[in-house]
Amino acid sequence: MVEVNCETDFVAKRPEFHELAKSLAMQIAACPTVEAISKDDISAEWIEREKRVSDIYIYFHGYIYIYVHMHRYVYIHGCVLIYVCVFVYIYIYACVYIYIRVSTIYIYIYIYIYIYSHIYIYI
Repeated sequence: MVEVNCETDFVAKRPEFHELAKSLAMQIAACPTVEAISKDDISAEWIEREKRVSDIYIYFHGYIYIYVHMHRYVYIHGCVLIYVCVFVYIYIYACVYIYIRVSTIYIYIYIYIYIYSHIYIYI
């Protein structure tokens, strides 16, 4: 089965798009490794073999939080003149999703990094 998609209707209705879909299907049907062209060509043992094959899903995800707090007192002649305080929060979320089906492996990786910081200065 061949599925060819497009975003707009005016492209999907053009004869060139129909010709592309037909040409792709004919190329696949002409391939010597294709076992079946129609539903009737599929053997019962092939269907049973496909039913036994199970999909494998692997999913990893994790969070990393980094919190940094720095502060400094500025003294002049023994008296506190300025207090500087810096906060930095770093939040990292990583996700790896692996899907394995027969001879195809799909790997999706998502990484989100969020950094938030603020500085306080007290005089």
